Amino acid sequence: MNKSSAFKNFLFFLLCPFFAIHSPFGGWGAFAQTYAESAVQFSRLSMNGSARYQGLGGTQTALGGDIGAITGNPAGLGFFQKSEFTVTTGVNVAQTNTTYFQKDFQAEKITPILQNFAMVFCFDNDEPNKKFKNGSLAISFSRVNNFNQSFAYQGINKRTTKTDSYVAQADGIRAGDLEDLNQSQLEYQRATYFSFLVNPVLILSNGQTFPDNREYFTFARRGNNQLYGNIDQSEEVISKGGENQWNISYGGNISDKFYFGAGLAVNTLRYSRRKEYNEKVLTDTCDLVRFTETETLTTAGTGFSMNAGVIYRPFNFMRVGASIHSPTWYSVKDNFRNDFNSTVKNTQGVPKVYQEFTLPGEFEYRLTTAWRATGGVAFFVGKYGFITADVEYLGNDAVKLGNNDGRVFENDNKFLRTYLRNTLNYKAGAELRLDIFRLRAGYNFQDNPYSNKLDNLDRSITTYTAGAGMRLTNWYWDVALSQANTKSIYQPYSLAGTDYEGLEPIAQQKHTIWQGVLSVGFYFE
Repeated sequence: MNKSSAFKNFLFFLLCPFFAIHSPFGGWGAFAQTYAESAVQFSRLSMNGSARYQGLGGTQTALGGDIGAITGNPAGLGFFQKSEFTVTTGVNVAQTNTTYFQKDFQAEKITPILQNFAMVFCFDNDEPNKKFKNGSLAISFSRVNNFNQSFAYQGINKRTTKTDSYVAQADGIRAGDLEDLNQSQLEYQRATYFSFLVNPVLILSNGQTFPDNREYFTFARRGNNQLYGNIDQSEEVISKGGENQWNISYGGNISDKFYFGAGLAVNTLRYSRRKEYNEKVLTDTCDLVRFTETETLTTAGTGFSMNAGVIYRPFNFMRVGASIHSPTWYSVKDNFRNDFNSTVKNTQGVPKVYQEFTLPGEFEYRLTTAWRATGGVAFFVGKYGFITADVEYLGNDAVKLGNNDGRVFENDNKFLRTYLRNTLNYKAGAELRLDIFRLRAGYNFQDNPYSNKLDNLDRSITTYTAGAGMRLTNWYWDVALSQANTKSIYQPYSLAGTDYEGLEPIAQQKHTIWQGVLSVGFYFE
């Protein structure tokens, strides 16, 4: 095995377990446990914006006059008549129901959020009879994606063990190379080797390992490859973080008919995950008693994106709008580490504890997310309110990964081209106005980004929203509550290319995401 090949294998086997799962607003799947699904996760945005827009199901393309236009359709800034400061905060509750070997487990993670804060400066054109009426400059911070969640499961596996995957990762590597501490690209395999989770087949007469041994086995299986006993498997996964945008946008008003706007954003990505996986062999006759693998990952990235849009008001009761959003071009760095704690019987049958870990690793790469185009229409019923709807085209064909050695992501990008598809997402909302009070309701549908060629799981996200607000002379408030529902599958480990391929355990997951937000805004000259 040459050094370049070993390094790519090290990256794949060490990093792929981190991406076997994703945020409910990302692209879950059990068959592509690589960076590819991470790229989809960071492209599929969660419910965001002001409480007013969230109460309307995220519909905003044709409306305007709200702080949410900054990250939506910046042409909406042309509707502002006064300068304004707004802050939106709230709480996110992620509930996950996981079914593993017909046993159900529930987990919940509650996270306070700062959704956005923004300042809009409105500039009127005081010259009479001018077509250009006014313009607004906005500066804002917005959270556009949320990765906070947790889940856990436990079950009895009668067919496979994660040590089968460790053996697959070690097979073909010289035992002498595993014992050579200078072979840094073999950190993960070396840790499982010295934890006695994988063991060399060929042993010298003096009991030492044969240096040229390239075949390994697990103590969890007998010589006939049958498990010594059933395997009690459990895992707890906790993830945190989100994607944020710092925007500067401008919108203008021409003749109270045509509105235009554009913006530039600096995007930041912060994501962390901790996974603790446990196995116990349920028999006293096996030399492997139990083990724990703890995986930690932190991802940090910085990028930029742009958006632009228009709104046209052909009649006082009607508005139509359109906007386009570029991909986000990220530069990303991952830091990762794996810790192993195993209990293995020695030659006298006495259990002994071994602790091994991989040295902290670092990996830099580039990520391009999806682009978006939206179209919307709004109909106003005098002073009593309006109804509005949006259609969003999500261009997943732009999603790709890269670094200085393009071969590292060759399989990931091939997966994206094969299984990822462009989608249409739909949003609708309505607002009822009762003097200074507002009542709102909305619906948001995000289609499954994966084709049926991957599997038959429907990963679409359906969100229902409700909201209320009050408009006063110098300030206002809005509240919104949303419930999002989606499904996913989680695979703890892969056995692709082994005798046990297709026997990997699968956890079925259902996710419900509740989010409540409050916006408070103040007008100033």
